Amino acid sequence: MREAVERFSPTELWRAYQRKSAQRRALQGRSAGPLLSDDDTAPEARAVHNELNRLRRQIKQVLVDRLIAGELVAWGQAEPPFGPWRPIPAAAWQDLQIKDIRRGRVFGPSGDLGGVHILKAEGAAAAAHTDRQVPGTGAPGRPSAMHKVAQELQRRAEAGRLEPSLNRQAQVLAEWLTATHPDLPPATAKTIANRLREAYRAAAQSS
Repeated sequence: MREAVERFSPTELWRAYQRKSAQRRALQGRSAGPLLSDDDTAPEARAVHNELNRLRRQIKQVLVDRLIAGELVAWGQAEPPFGPWRPIPAAAWQDLQIKDIRRGRVFGPSGDLGGVHILKAEGAAAAAHTDRQVPGTGAPGRPSAMHKVAQELQRRAEAGRLEPSLNRQAQVLAEWLTATHPDLPPATAKTIANRLREAYRAAAQSS
């Protein structure tokens, strides 16, 4: 799974994680005692530790979002290393969490899966997701990502993950679009709020 995280994470996010990891290793080399002790390096070390955790959570969320969207596909074993390999349905990632990237472990309501491998959806798997083809905006050669944002809003509404306000929801969706679809033109939070105002209201009323 580590290889998948490096390959499928947004480039800048992964680089930020690598830089912060290197900074933490440097601090470990300077500290004579535990990294989070009360010595002179402790305040800086705590800040680095917290930032690493934040970046790690963000990377995991990007990966899970892409698995739910069907852009990536995964297999895992209930009893690694000798158990049978089973595909993990995209919908299952609504309830699964990545527990250990290095060992490829995830956990959910039905238990743990190990040895998880993640690949880009290709061939038959990709053909099952033709609804994600990008429509045009009317401007030649410039694709629109708004339909993806609308689909993500609907998915979050169905999962009970709507933000408490339209502005906050638009900001979250703008960040999600940039992180998950760096190949598409970005959309500002203001644009998303204007375009999906009615959809957000309808989703909020039905939740």
